[in-house]
This record gives sequence, structure tokens and C-alpha cells, in this order.
Amino acid sequence: MTRRWASWAIASLLFAASVAWLARVVDPAGIAAVWRSANLGLLLGGSIGTHLVYWGCRASRWSVVLRATGHPEASPRVVYPAVAVSLAVANVTPGQVGEALKVELLRRRMPLGRGIGYGGVLVERVADAAVLLALGGVGTVGAGLAGRVPLGSLVALLVGLGLVAAFAVWAVARWVPAAHALAVRLGASLSGPGDVARILVWTVLGWLTIAAMHGLSYAAVGLWLDPFQVLAVLSLGTFANLLSMVPAGLGVADVATIELLRGFGADPAVAQAGALAIRVNVVVALGLAGLQHAIAGRSAPSTAD
Repeated sequence: MTRRWASWAIASLLFAASVAWLARVVDPAGIAAVWRSANLGLLLGGSIGTHLVYWGCRASRWSVVLRATGHPEASPRVVYPAVAVSLAVANVTPGQVGEALKVELLRRRMPLGRGIGYGGVLVERVADAAVLLALGGVGTVGAGLAGRVPLGSLVALLVGLGLVAAFAVWAVARWVPAAHALAVRLGASLSGPGDVARILVWTVLGWLTIAAMHGLSYAAVGLWLDPFQVLAVLSLGTFANLLSMVPAGLGVADVATIELLRGFGADPAVAQAGALAIRVNVVVALGLAGLQHAIAGRSAPSTAD
């Protein structure tokens, strides 16, 4: 209970500090001027297209995990609707924990036990953290070597976030034995390095798709970043979102994104418009997933415990 209250207190302080900072620096008139000339077709079209591809990558990865643990019926097509809804909901939950919703949704369609399901989510989170750190490292070093921002500052920030993420993983293993046991159980069920490689490949493709979404969103408001810069902003902004434990990373992720974009030379109003464009993607995801879920109809009840 004490740890729970401590987490809420830290998240509340981060949120309050971020809102206070935004209230001080945000330029509504400047943002409006940028948005008047924004390419909404690029923003919305890019968001819809990349979300569909991203959800396909995640469904393929989830299928690999479930098939490796004795669920041959879990094809990408079968798991896709649940994955799409859960990822859309994850965008507005603390630490994106809403992604676990896919376990309960799939239990309506197949005999999936919670042990395997939630263990699989933990394994996916480990893969996400590893790939995001690697892509962030590539982006950070590439952007720093280009001379746009001091390389040392970006590397120090990325290493710091990596250490915090490692501590968070250790804390789960230390303080939540059941979660640790689930992950170990599922990891032991994987049939070999081939499955692990496929999980990592789909993870990389998924994050590269998200990077493309972010790049298109920034371009829609007139902010053209090179791939290294996009990867750096995506990685550091995502870790700020996840580790803050603020729902949707509200305020915290926006501050991180704005400051990183300004570090890459963006005008303050354009950087703020870019952060807002990223938020538009969240709304698009919710609407698109809701539409797909409505079309798919109600799922059959589960026979699993």
C-alpha cells in the first residue's frame, strides 16, 4: 500500500510540474498559426495507415508468443482485433498497462489461461524495452554526431532512462514474485531461438512503424526531422511517458517532446504544435480501434479459467 501511494504521489508531482511548465511556455497563438498551414491529410492519413501496420506487427508478435505456448489457433488474424483495441486503450493508461486488456478480450475467443496471457505481456514488455533502448541509442548517437545537439547530453539522458527502466524491471521481479514467475514460465515455453528472433523482428518492425508515424506527424506541421532525430525523440519521449506513470504521460511526455524538438532546432511554437500532433494520433487510434471492434462484433465466451 505504501509503494502504491508513493507511486501516485510521484506521478502527481510530475504531472503538476509538467502542467505548470506548459502553462508558462505554451504559445496558443503561435500553435494556431502553425496549425492553420498544417497538412491534415498527411497527419490523419499517415496516422491511420501506420496504426494499421503497427497493429499488424503487434498481432503477429502476439501470435508468435501464443503459438509457442501451445495455442496454434492464435493466428495474427484471430488476435488482431484484441491487439488493436488494447493498444489504443494503452495510450491513455499509466505506463500503458492497458495493453494487458488483450488477454481478457482473447479469453472470449479461445481457451487462454491468464498465467500464459499475462506472462506473455511481460515478455513483450522486455522485448519492447530492449528494442526501444537500441533504436534510441542509434538515434541518439546519429543525431549527436550530426552536430544538431551535444552528443554527450543525449547519451547521458538515454543511459539515465535505461538505468531507470532496468530498475523498474528489477523492482517487478523483486516485489511482484507472481509476475516474475509468469514471465519465467512463459520464457521456458518458447520453443527455441527461432521464436525469440521472430518476437524481436516483429518488435523492431513495430517500433519503426511508430517512428514513421511520428515523422509524418511532425512533417504535417512543417517540422522535418531526419530518421536519427525521430528515433531519438521517440525513444526518450516514450520512456518519459512510461516511467512517469501519469495516464497517457499527460504533460510529462509533452514537455520531453517539446524540449527535444527545440534541441533539434525547432521554433518553440512549431515544437509545441509537433507535440500536439502526436496527441492527435492517440485520438485517431481510439476511434479507429473502436470502429474495427464494432465491425468485428461481439466475441464468443471463453472456456478458460
